[in-house]
Amino acid sequence: MNDNRKILKGPAPWRAHLLFLLILFLLAPVNLISNLPHLSTHIPGDVMDTAEYPLNEWWTAHALLDLRTNPFNNTYMFYPLGLNMVQHTYTFWDGFLYTLVRPFIPLILFHNLLIWTTFFLNALAAYWLIFSVTRTAGLAFLGALAFGHCPALLSYYKTASLLEVYGLVFFITTSITLFEKRRLRSAILAGFFWGLTLYHYPYYFIFGGWWLLILLSYQVLPWRLESRTNLETWGSVLVENLFRFFLLVLILFPVFAPRRLWELMVSIHLVNWVTPLGIILCLLTIRTIFRIRGSGNNFHPTSSPPEEPGGKERGKNQKLIPFKTDWALWRKAWPVRWNPIPLGHLFSFLALSLIVVAVAALIGFPYFQAYVKEEATRLAVGSLPSEFSVYSVDLVSFFAPFNARLEGLRKIMSGDWKTGRTIIGTPAFLGYGFMVILFFGMGKFFKRPELRLWLTAWGFFSILSLGPYLKIHGLVYDSLPLPAYLIRFLPIIESGRTLSRYLAPAMLFLCLSICLILKPFYEKLSPWKKKIFLTLMLLLTGFEYGLFPKPWPLHFTDYR
Repeated sequence: MNDNRKILKGPAPWRAHLLFLLILFLLAPVNLISNLPHLSTHIPGDVMDTAEYPLNEWWTAHALLDLRTNPFNNTYMFYPLGLNMVQHTYTFWDGFLYTLVRPFIPLILFHNLLIWTTFFLNALAAYWLIFSVTRTAGLAFLGALAFGHCPALLSYYKTASLLEVYGLVFFITTSITLFEKRRLRSAILAGFFWGLTLYHYPYYFIFGGWWLLILLSYQVLPWRLESRTNLETWGSVLVENLFRFFLLVLILFPVFAPRRLWELMVSIHLVNWVTPLGIILCLLTIRTIFRIRGSGNNFHPTSSPPEEPGGKERGKNQKLIPFKTDWALWRKAWPVRWNPIPLGHLFSFLALSLIVVAVAALIGFPYFQAYVKEEATRLAVGSLPSEFSVYSVDLVSFFAPFNARLEGLRKIMSGDWKTGRTIIGTPAFLGYGFMVILFFGMGKFFKRPELRLWLTAWGFFSILSLGPYLKIHGLVYDSLPLPAYLIRFLPIIESGRTLSRYLAPAMLFLCLSICLILKPFYEKLSPWKKKIFLTLMLLLTGFEYGLFPKPWPLHFTDYR
């Protein structure tokens, strides 16, 4: 990770930051254009969950200003019993903001402007995070645009609290600063942002806990250290490419395979984890053997070979070396050096993490108090086993395009084999351009240490979004259990039963990983080539994410 310079003191001039942020602000309401003439009467979404958010905002202001009572308990609903708002689609933060401006802005206008501002704040938070990691303004703009308008977030416009992911992004940024600087004020700031996410949406508070665990393990475990060697043999290169090809087939086959062939494989029990895992382990073993045979005694076990100075000359250990068996070098063939951090650093990281947790708990105490006050509340937000599978992501959703002009292709690729219609659920489309970059960039996992944290976080949240069992074309295969199966047994975390929500942080880490993968290539380009490349990537991303030539249509409801 990089040093912590302020965002406006990086390699790019402040004018570039200002220009990119202005464009992100102007593009924020691109999907709300049709609603602009009706800002004071219509709201995005339907009359179900969406219509409740203006009511929640009104109630918070009414409870605080007029009734002087606890806004988490609404006595107007289900009178005379009332309702604990923690059970509800409630966002206290939005209601608190409306409390500050109620004398000046009508309710519906405030709600619509809040949606517009939220799209921009998501992009702003992503820009800050990506630039703090890549130190490249152009790539930060690309990643921020992609995250701010990704299909996963765009589908949340109907549920305002789900759209407000910017608090989680700010927490991720400040937590990185915390472990770099190890200052008390950084821990307090990170805890503040994490606690604030609880008032946006409780799921984001859960995601923040997962992220803190990933970041802490990255700091403590030795897999974050530099690669031991760039040594490659012709055999290991061959096996590595076969490994990539196998993973590609493993992912794409369920999406494009005919239904009859897929059902035949299921009926003869070929679809299980034994076959793919066995092939993966065999390929990894063969690749390790080739690395050992080609290694000989050409490198020191505690040092890495020199980097290529200009790409013209290669070190001796970086050439494709023929066979040379030496089984004593088995331990040296592993890609990461096992060098644990000092014990003092470990206690430092743990202490800082505890401070973050304490501050977040303090900030979120009113919500926690409302949560534990009544047993009915805890049962209402608890998990239901059936919902883990129902509200998860179908694998084919990652490949179904989101552009309105590709609607025919989307219906074909995301067909539901049970109903014959298109799969209804959270769109998980990554973008074909991003998929290609990610496919080749994942091969750099062990060669570029700065990628490991972000690719790991992306994979973690993406896998959890798939649910407890693999779901393909609407069919759930309980013979293919996934890690999310264990979530239902974890306290507090099991309340996040809508696993498709894990797509929000997954898309953030995807955009950041893509920018890191592109950075070495991007920095080698001349200034005018950078502009051309960035323009092409923005056009491709904007087309695939439904920004133009026709924005992805959003529905609106007359709130009167």
